Amino acid sequence: MKTINIDHIKEKLIPKSHDHNSLRQKRRYKSKLDPYRYEILTLYNELNYSLGTIQIWLTEKKEISVSRSTLLTRLKYWEDLKSKE
Repeated sequence: MKTINIDHIKEKLIPKSHDHNSLRQKRRYKSKLDPYRYEILTLYNELNYSLGTIQIWLTEKKEISVSRSTLLTRLKYWEDLKSKE
């Protein structure tokens, strides 16, 4: 009786392809908030402005419309960058 090698069958049925995750390079996403990074960080960290207040400031002073969740995501991203330095 012949033994069946499962790995051999998988190789025959599904050819191996490149692992897209290992080949994919992370590219830096540029946000429209980046030019105002230090102003936003100052408002948030030093002056304790809320996300809603910063959102209004961006709309009125910089003519940029972003959601609070986008603002929070970018603040976390900048904090992560700061901790890696």
